[in-house]
Amino acid sequence: MVNNNKRFVDYITKSIARFSIPSRPQFNDNPATTTEDNKKSAEIGRDCPYFCDFLSLSSYLLQHNRTNRTASYANLILLTLVILVEDASFNEIICEDERQFVVRLCRQRPPLLQNAKFPRPLVGVILDVVIGFINHNLRRKLQTDLYSMALGVIHRTMSYLKRNRVRLPYHWAELWHSLIGLLKFILSNIEHFQQDRASIQLVMITFFMKS
Repeated sequence: MVNNNKRFVDYITKSIARFSIPSRPQFNDNPATTTEDNKKSAEIGRDCPYFCDFLSLSSYLLQHNRTNRTASYANLILLTLVILVEDASFNEIICEDERQFVVRLCRQRPPLLQNAKFPRPLVGVILDVVIGFINHNLRRKLQTDLYSMALGVIHRTMSYLKRNRVRLPYHWAELWHSLIGLLKFILSNIEHFQQDRASIQLVMITFFMKS
């Protein structure tokens, strides 16, 4: 089992750690910086570990979760992310500026994720993957077990950032918008969910995370 295999987390962490870029050109809008310069800079982040491919595939699967089969995939993906972000070494690696990558994420259905064209730390990619799940799976038959894991990924990630005083350049407004959207959806259907203790717990977890 993944959650009992420490080697799994170590392998993923080390596979990312091998991609170290000591000096990275800066992206800016200065007229003196040519478009070609920015293109060359962007190419630096396109050589990335297999974990980037996993995140890309995950974003597509989590946003097209409509069957029992895809729900099983979503469960495995979110469980994997929860286990990974519980590890301090993994969190340290994905937050480092020396390891930034361009990862293609699903942008097929509104609300669309922000299109990140330039390399960035993988922690931002992971948050985007989870946001995509939250935004595109709001329905009355709510998959509360999956949402609990998704919120767990966000909570553990933000706890690490706060505890280690990491300043992450990220579109935080989209994260808050997604959490508020989840709250509004459950509260607007409270009569349907009032017998579902798991949904009420989701409301409480989301509220305290936002606070």
